[in-house]
Amino acid sequence: MKRSIVLLSALLLLAAACSPAAPNRVFEAGQVEMRVGESLDDVQSGSVLTFVEIVQDSRCPADAICVSSGFVQAQFAIQEGNNTRVVVLTLGDMSSGDTNVTNVGEFTVTLLEVNPYPLASAPVDYADYTVTLDLYAE
Repeated sequence: MKRSIVLLSALLLLAAACSPAAPNRVFEAGQVEMRVGESLDDVQSGSVLTFVEIVQDSRCPADAICVSSGFVQAQFAIQEGNNTRVVVLTLGDMSSGDTNVTNVGEFTVTLLEVNPYPLASAPVDYADYTVTLDLYAE
């Protein structure tokens, strides 16, 4: 697991170095919607939060009947100085160790929503997902 995190971190840094520099949005208290690949800068701490991907979406489709509601997991990379850590935030049926909250610099970040909500009749391309986060300045 640690090896895959280190590899993912290296790939994220390489991708960031090779891609054209798009300006990141700045952390502001309140709700923010992010698309896959978007980043937020915490100017005060120098931290950067990047929405990497949806790891898994097992939520019960809106047009189906299920035994459980399921869950969705979104992966984020948090760059703090020279260190990058990977965090997976979960909504729905959580297992032991799952969370929907993390800290980035002076902010508490809470995963509120993941869209689009799945339909059995229309699978979602993982690149089309957006997340809604609540940013709370401590």
